[in-house]
This record gives sequence, C-alpha cells and structure tokens, in this order.
Amino acid sequence: MKYLSEQNTEIVALVAGGAVFYVIVRIENLKPLPVIFQAPNTEAVIALLPLLIMLVFAVLIFRREKSLHNPAEQQNPSTYTFSKTSLQLLSSGLVLLPFAITMIIRKQGLATIYLSPYNLSASIVGGCIAGVVACAFFGRLSLRFWLTPSTFFMLIAQLGVSFCEEVIFRGYLLSRFSAWLGILEAGLITAGIFALAHIPQRLSMGLSVRSLVIELGTLFLWGLIFNWIVWQTSNIAGLAIFHAILNTTELSPRNHALMKSPPSIEAS
Repeated sequence: MKYLSEQNTEIVALVAGGAVFYVIVRIENLKPLPVIFQAPNTEAVIALLPLLIMLVFAVLIFRREKSLHNPAEQQNPSTYTFSKTSLQLLSSGLVLLPFAITMIIRKQGLATIYLSPYNLSASIVGGCIAGVVACAFFGRLSLRFWLTPSTFFMLIAQLGVSFCEEVIFRGYLLSRFSAWLGILEAGLITAGIFALAHIPQRLSMGLSVRSLVIELGTLFLWGLIFNWIVWQTSNIAGLAIFHAILNTTELSPRNHALMKSPPSIEAS
C-alpha cells in the first residue's frame, strides 16, 4: 500500500507540474513552433535506427548493473558519489551519441529536437517552478536535504539522465513522429516507447510483475504529460529540469519493499 501511495504522490506531482506549465503558457502567451521536415515519413523511419542502438545499450548497461550491484543500492541517494555521477553522465552521453551522429549526417540543427532560444526562458522558469511544486508534494523542500553532497551528486546525475531522455523521446522522436503521423498518434506512440524503454532498468531493480505493470503505466502518463508540455512550449530545456528534480525527489524516499524479496546485505 505504501508503494501505491508513493505512485499516487508521483502522479499528483506530475499533474501539478503540467498545471504549472499550463499557467506559464497562458501568462506568456506562448505559441507552439512545429518542426517541419521535407520527408517526415523518412525521418521517422530513420529515427528507429538510433533508437534501436540506444535500447540495446540500455539492456547491456542494466544487465551489468544488476550483476554487479544490489538493486536497492541503485536507488539509494547515499550511494551517489563523484565517481558514480561521472559514470552516469558518461553513459548518458554515450546513449545520445547515435542520435547526434544521425542528426549530423542528416544536417539537422538543435531546433529539430526542440532545443533552441525559442521560449527558452519561459520553459526554464516553468521547469524550476514545477520542480519546487514536486518537492513540496514529496516533502523535499528542506535545504538540509538538497545541500548534502549525496543529494547534490544525485541531482547532477539526474540532470544528465533527464536531458538525455528529453532529447531522445520529446526532442528527437516526438518531433519526427508528430510531423509524420500527427500530434495525437505521435503522442501515444512516443509515450509508449518511453515507458517500454525503461523495462531493462526496472527489471534490474528486481520488481515484481505487478509493480512493473504499475511502473509502466505511470511512465506512460509521464510521457503523455511531458509530450503535452513540449507541444505547448516547443522547448525541452525546462522540462529536463523538472524531470531531473522529479526524479531526485521521487527516488530518494523510495520504498524498497516493492521488490520481489528483501535485499541481502553483503560486506564488500
């Protein structure tokens, strides 16, 4: 029941963050700036190649983590150090590499992944405010929590992870599928891909089948809300900030009872 309560808090924080962006959009009178491709169907098909490479890389990473580490340890903020954060940032960079190479070959700029000066300041302000709202829902407004080295390193790591995910799912994939299929279809497809892409990481945590289904449903909702934010702002910068803060607040108090069996304690 505690796990379900945490999931409910996460969903409420997500919706509240979306509401923050809605208010920002209305106050600033932001206008969407769709990305247009000469051959959107071709771009969507080409996008599947770096996506496949990324998924294979993710499977390999989390299989290795599961074999080397206790699953509970991976979600423990006290385990975040400079070295672990550096490795996580490096992994995020490697995941982005096939997408960056594809864009260079296709001669496409950062604007094609919703990363440009357009609505940038409003996006960042919205992301910061939405992050504070998420902290309030998770009871993480205390400076004592945020100023600890472990939390700082965790936040930096999550900024790398979140930026990586926003570039891939809301920047690269959503822009190309929206140009090809339309907003509704693209939103559902990319939200589904976003959820399914997390399966290797969730399996490395040792989740039960029931917990995995709940996690995937929540991640699908993440995708839908984040897609809507990008459609409204046409910028992923603030969304990456909100995503990182939400990850940090959601992961830090996580209940490890959701796993199949209690983790063992081993001396290193």
